[in-house]
Amino acid sequence: MVAQGDKESIRARAEASIKKMIRETTVNRLVQNGNLRSKVKIVEVEDQDAFVYAHWMSIILLSGKHCKLTFSTHFFSDDTRGLVAGGVRRSPDKITFNIQEDFFKEFCNAVAGGIKACLELAKIEIGLSLPLVTRGFDQVNFSDHFNDNSFRHVWEVDWGRGSVYCAYELETDEPECFFDLKSVGEISQKEGEIELL
Repeated sequence: MVAQGDKESIRARAEASIKKMIRETTVNRLVQNGNLRSKVKIVEVEDQDAFVYAHWMSIILLSGKHCKLTFSTHFFSDDTRGLVAGGVRRSPDKITFNIQEDFFKEFCNAVAGGIKACLELAKIEIGLSLPLVTRGFDQVNFSDHFNDNSFRHVWEVDWGRGSVYCAYELETDEPECFFDLKSVGEISQKEGEIELL
């Protein structure tokens, strides 16, 4: 049986590794997919227990034997129009909500692909769902299943002219599987652009 202090130490080490990997993957994909030239910074969110961060939310599920992970991006359409315009190389006045919706679904997919690549290096196999966009208020529907085996974190990614909130919840009975994860910046991965069909 693992002592309580050991459990807390294992959990803290796993949580730090997961947080670093997912945050770095998110920034990497946002800069790449949004074609950002400005400095991007991570802003800590004080209220980690809030459930609604923006009007819209894109979400994707990663699931496998060792874990279930939900990644979401919360955004306001007015704040992200310039980001999307840069990502799809169109004028901001040509950006409709449908284009934004597709952009954020593809962004979630790109982040999930980066997370999957990092986890596979740690011999953690997972599959991906299709991403979807829904109203941010729907986050409340996901809030009733947090437990002692869950890691949850929310942060804001700010690029000066706008920002998005990103969040994940990872549920696992084996936190030691998540020690020392590499981030996408540390692994060789093919660079790509979002293509909206």
